[in-house]
Amino acid sequence: MRITWTAEDRGEQSAEAKTADAAADEMVSGVAQMYSDMNTTVGAHVMLHFVTPLRSRLINEGWSVASNGEVWSAQEGPVGVTLNP
Repeated sequence: MRITWTAEDRGEQSAEAKTADAAADEMVSGVAQMYSDMNTTVGAHVMLHFVTPLRSRLINEGWSVASNGEVWSAQEGPVGVTLNP
C-alpha cells in the first residue's frame, strides 16, 4: 500500500508499506525528519498534537478503508496523510 504524508511548508514524502504499523512508522519517521531542523519544542508539539492522532486514525480506520480498495485521507493541523490501495 502506498502512504503519502505532507507537512505544510515542508513538502511531501511517500513510501510503500505492507502493514498498518509499517505505514504508521513510515509516516512518523518521515514527519519527524521534515521537522528535524526546527527546535525541539516545535518538533515535539507537531509529533504529540498532530502526528500521534494521525497515527492512531491510520491504524484504526485508514488501513481497513484502503484495504477495501478506497483511498483514505486525514489531516491534523499542518500534517496530512493518504493511503492508496
